[in-house]
Amino acid sequence: MGLYVPLDVEYASDDRIMEAGAMPELLYIRALCWCKKNPKTDGAFSWAQLSTFAHGIKSARTHAETLIETGLFEATDKGARVSSWLKRNKSGEDIMAAQAMASVLGQQGNHERWHTGPEGKPSPKCPLCLASHKSGAPIAPRSAPPIGVASPKEKEEEKPKEEPKGKEEEEGTPVVSADMSKSEATQAPDDDMGSIIDQIITRCAHRRTEQHRPDNPAAYKTSIEADMNRTERDAIATMLRERPFLRTQPEKAATRYELARRDAQRAGA
Repeated sequence: MGLYVPLDVEYASDDRIMEAGAMPELLYIRALCWCKKNPKTDGAFSWAQLSTFAHGIKSARTHAETLIETGLFEATDKGARVSSWLKRNKSGEDIMAAQAMASVLGQQGNHERWHTGPEGKPSPKCPLCLASHKSGAPIAPRSAPPIGVASPKEKEEEKPKEEPKGKEEEEGTPVVSADMSKSEATQAPDDDMGSIIDQIITRCAHRRTEQHRPDNPAAYKTSIEADMNRTERDAIATMLRERPFLRTQPEKAATRYELARRDAQRAGA
C-alpha cells in the first residue's frame, strides 16, 4: 500500500515557495516525504537526518536555512521542522493513541468472541480474563458455567454471609468491592471516572447520530449510548488512565476517542 503526503496543487504559487527558489522547493518536497515516512516526528528533523533525504542536493543546509527565512521551515535546537505539518497531518501523540486504542479494541473484541459466554474458554494469557479472575470470577474450562455464574450445586452449598458494615457503608458512601467487574469499577465515584465516561459516551453518541442522520435521532442516540456502555466503557477508561489530563476535558476526550476508534476500524478493514 502506497504512502502519500498531502500537497496543495497550488503550492508552487505560494509566495514563500517562489521567494525560496527551485532547489529549496525541491528540498521542501523531500522533507514532506521524509516526515510522512517518519510520522511520529511531528514534521521535525535534525541536521544529520537532512542528509538522508537531501541526497543530490548541494548545499542542502543552506537551502534549509532559506526555507526557515521564508517561514516554510521552523528552526529547532538540532535542526528544523516543516511549519505547517500538523495542519494536515496527525501528531505523533495522536498516532500512538490510535495504535493503543486499536490494540485495546482488538483485545476486547477477541475476549468477547472467544473467552466469554456459555461457549467461551477463558485464557490465562488474556489480561481481561485475568482481570475478571482477580475480581472473583474463576478461569474455567469451556464446559464450565459462564464466568461469574455459580452452578446450581454451588448455589445450594453457598449461603450468603452477613459481613459487618464498615464505617463507609454505615454512612451511606458507596464502596468499590473486590468482586466488582471492570466496567463497574470504572463507574466507582472515588475518582469520578464513571461520570466522566458517561459524558464522553453522551458526546460520542451525539456525534454518531449527527453523522448518520437517522429517521428517529432520539431513539438512535439512545441505542448508541446503550451499545457503548456495553462494549466500549473499558476502552474509554483505558484511554483516560493513559491520558489523565483528558478527565477534565470530556469534549476533547470524545474527539480523541472517536478519531482513535475510526483509525482502529480502518486498520482492521
